[in-house]
Amino acid sequence: MAGRRALQEYRRADSGGKWLAAFPAWRTLGPRTVIGPCRNLVRARCYGEEQMRKSQFPELQMSRKTGSEDFHAGGVPLGFDLLNFWQWSTSDLVNNVNRGVLAEYIVARAVDGSGAGIRDPWATFDITTPTGIRIEVKSSSYVQSWAQDRLSSISFQIPETIAWDSETGDYEAESRRQADVYVFAVLAHKDQATVDQLDLAQWEFYVLSTAELDEHFGSQKSVALNRLKSLASPVAFHEVDSVVRSKASDGPRSGA
Repeated sequence: MAGRRALQEYRRADSGGKWLAAFPAWRTLGPRTVIGPCRNLVRARCYGEEQMRKSQFPELQMSRKTGSEDFHAGGVPLGFDLLNFWQWSTSDLVNNVNRGVLAEYIVARAVDGSGAGIRDPWATFDITTPTGIRIEVKSSSYVQSWAQDRLSSISFQIPETIAWDSETGDYEAESRRQADVYVFAVLAHKDQATVDQLDLAQWEFYVLSTAELDEHFGSQKSVALNRLKSLASPVAFHEVDSVVRSKASDGPRSGA
């Protein structure tokens, strides 16, 4: 049933039928992959260039929350607030999803210090420093929140991607690594009983410029920690900012 619905949805988007042969890849690779003559994929539908430019709803401008905002029904408070939701949804900081966002925040504090603004999950890279350096953050951990037979092996995804502009809905024509610098954040503590994601002494950070990744790994989609260690030494939280600035000045900006 799911397959038939997906095919019907694709056919509605592809009324001319000229991209039907691309359906299996479209379904498997998802909305961020450019297929054939279709150069814009949005939320699992394929649109023509002209339709994409006719966006009826502009990008929403989000404001930073405090956690004290009440859930309500037509203005009547219901007795629980946004902080309660955050506690329920993100208290497990070891799982892959939350740890990844936590790592982005840690690196953002390391290179900025203010922690201002809000995270943009649709951005083509994770962080922009006050001086304009674009940073991609990758995270991994030996200890997981689920039961383990052994400690996890550490590796990171480093694929080239196609940038998407959330304001216009347009994709770039070519794939590349979008950031200037990559920070690989490893929760390196190996004792499950004492692991503490908020203790930054338990983290290691490996910093490489995108130029270095392109030189050593080309279009490779992943890299193991041991390979990274041959190119970079681990640095502590308070050293991340200076190393990022040094790496960014080593070569040309990505896409420049």
